[in-house]
Amino acid sequence: VYGGIEFIAYAVAIAFLLEMYSTLRELNLINIASTIKSTGTKFQALSEARTNVSGIIKARA
Repeated sequence: VYGGIEFIAYAVAIAFLLEMYSTLRELNLINIASTIKSTGTKFQALSEARTNVSGIIKARA
């Protein structure tokens, strides 16, 4: 049988762990979203570069 203080200490510890877990999950989701965004930006830059190169080749031809 737990005393009142021990019960409160366990409850606080569990709440803290849950809070940490949800914060880490949010951070992870933010990281995933920013990674997808930066990958999309890189892909866009690559396609623009390809368009520029093909434009230069057409101008020379």
